[in-house]
Amino acid sequence: EKPSNKNISVRVLSPGDEGDVTQVNDASSNASAGNLNITKQDADQAQGAGSGDQTIAQSADNDQKALAGALTVQEKPSNENISVRVLSPGKGGSVTQTNTASSNAAAGNLNLTKQDADQTQRGDACKCKGDGEQLIGQSAKNEQDAVALSATVQHGASNENAPVRVLSKGDDGDVTQTNDASSTAQAGNLNATKQDADQTQAGASCKCGHGTQLIGQSAKSDQDAAAIAATFQVKPSNTNEPVRVLSKGDDGDVTQTNEATSDAHAGNLNVTKQDATQAQAGSGLQVIGQSAKNEQDAFALGLTFQVGASNENAPVRVLSKGDGGSVSQTNLASSDAKAANSNWTDQNAAQTQGGLRGCCGTGIQAVGQLAKNDQGAVALSLTKQLGHKQPCVCGDKGSIGNSNEPVRVKSPGDDGRVRQSNVATSDATAQNWNAAKQTVEEIQAAPCVCKEPGIQAVGQLDDSKQFAVAGAAGLQLDPKNSWAPDRKESPGHTGGRTQLGKKSVHDDAGSRSLTDQWSQRIKR
Repeated sequence: EKPSNKNISVRVLSPGDEGDVTQVNDASSNASAGNLNITKQDADQAQGAGSGDQTIAQSADNDQKALAGALTVQEKPSNENISVRVLSPGKGGSVTQTNTASSNAAAGNLNLTKQDADQTQRGDACKCKGDGEQLIGQSAKNEQDAVALSATVQHGASNENAPVRVLSKGDDGDVTQTNDASSTAQAGNLNATKQDADQTQAGASCKCGHGTQLIGQSAKSDQDAAAIAATFQVKPSNTNEPVRVLSKGDDGDVTQTNEATSDAHAGNLNVTKQDATQAQAGSGLQVIGQSAKNEQDAFALGLTFQVGASNENAPVRVLSKGDGGSVSQTNLASSDAKAANSNWTDQNAAQTQGGLRGCCGTGIQAVGQLAKNDQGAVALSLTKQLGHKQPCVCGDKGSIGNSNEPVRVKSPGDDGRVRQSNVATSDATAQNWNAAKQTVEEIQAAPCVCKEPGIQAVGQLDDSKQFAVAGAAGLQLDPKNSWAPDRKESPGHTGGRTQLGKKSVHDDAGSRSLTDQWSQRIKR
């Protein structure tokens, strides 16, 4: 709250040099929230000689929430240098102020779920056929929420230099002010779900296994990520007002740099993999059902406001020859918002029926796969670079001001250049990446002549919905560079005036969809 640095130097008949006046203010906030979840389930069943029932059921339900908030306020840091010299020649030191305000917020969830199930039935030499029932059910439900909030406010940073010289020749130091306000918010979710199921039935050398094999897999993942970053930089001011009376010498440079940035990133990554394998040495029933439903939402908002940056230089010279320094002001306001979703769904199903001697592989093979993916990404970025209204001035719409108004009375010398550079940028990117892959393989092979063919049925459905919205707005209103030298009987040159204004807006909305859906392969 209001850090202040004051230097008041008064010299009468005291020649000498003055030291530098420096102030550094740093205000920062960091907030982090994270969850890590690792779930692993293994199930193995084996029957050496028999045809019993084997049942495996696995369920994993994971809920994760992470919230991080960071707030930084830097109020009116002030740096003042008042130097008074009477009949005291010497050099003035540099006046420097650096203000930094930053906020960082990060929220993330990591979920790794793995489910493995293996079932095996084998008959003996001549008695058992190995035709029992094998049932595997796997379910994985994952819900993740991540929110990151970051806000930075830098208000009224002031740097003032007001040296007064009477019959005191010498050079003045540089006057420099640097203001930096930044906010960063990141929210992300990572989900990796893997389900494996293997079933094997093998009959004896003279028997055929005609059992039932059933596998059901379901994976449902919901992810939400929101990141909001806001930066406010209000009225950073840099003032230089040297007064010289019968005091020749050079003035230092007057420089002000203001930067306000906001970054918001929100992303979701979902990797779902389902594998199912069934093998029968006979003509039983094989059924595989796989379902993967993924919903993802990502929202990123970046706001940057830079209002009323002011850099003023008003040297006054009376019978004081010398050169004036350069006056420079640089203002940068930028906002970046990125929202992205990445989804990889991989479903693999393999069924094999192979007859032994005297047995035909003419069973029923049925595979059903369903992959439904919904993705939404929204990125909004807004940048405003505004001037401030002058009080009691009618019709003033406000401006970003760089003012240089030197006054010379019978004071020969050159004035420095006046430069102003203003940049306002906004970038918004929203993207969705979806890669759904479904693979089915069914094989029926019999070493003998079978009278009835087997039945193979495959059903695949891939429903993918994607939308991406990106909005970027960059507003730069009335940057003003004022240059009004006033010379009375003061020979010399005045520097040129340069003003660079740049406004750029980048809006990138992309949605990619890749569906690799393989048709079934039938072999007899």
